[in-house]
Amino acid sequence: MQEIKMETVMKKKSGVKTEGLKRAMDHPLKMYNLLCKSHCVEPVVTDAVSQRSNPSLHPLGYAVDLRFREFLKPYHAVEIFKILIGDDYDFIYYDKTKHLHVEYQLFLDMSKKTRIKFMDENI
Repeated sequence: MQEIKMETVMKKKSGVKTEGLKRAMDHPLKMYNLLCKSHCVEPVVTDAVSQRSNPSLHPLGYAVDLRFREFLKPYHAVEIFKILIGDDYDFIYYDKTKHLHVEYQLFLDMSKKTRIKFMDENI
């Protein structure tokens, strides 16, 4: 799969590396940008290509973390985003930090619908 260049007006958190992000992540980034603009919220990528100690698709360029804390109702914005993205992605929403982990499913089972998990980082 081809790599993408983040040429949108999207802000990256300091230190976030996007080199190596795969083309499959272009759609979620465009939809996130659209959602943010429609809600007058600045889009911020908080993580993209990075090394992790836990199993993750970040090192492979198939995952991004997106900031949702600026939305008036972050949970509702996440639900809208889920609809915009479609079934090829899985999500984990971190309520404490109000960010959404989005990953492309390399071996997607088409019988399953897109799942969204809500994590409380205090647990």
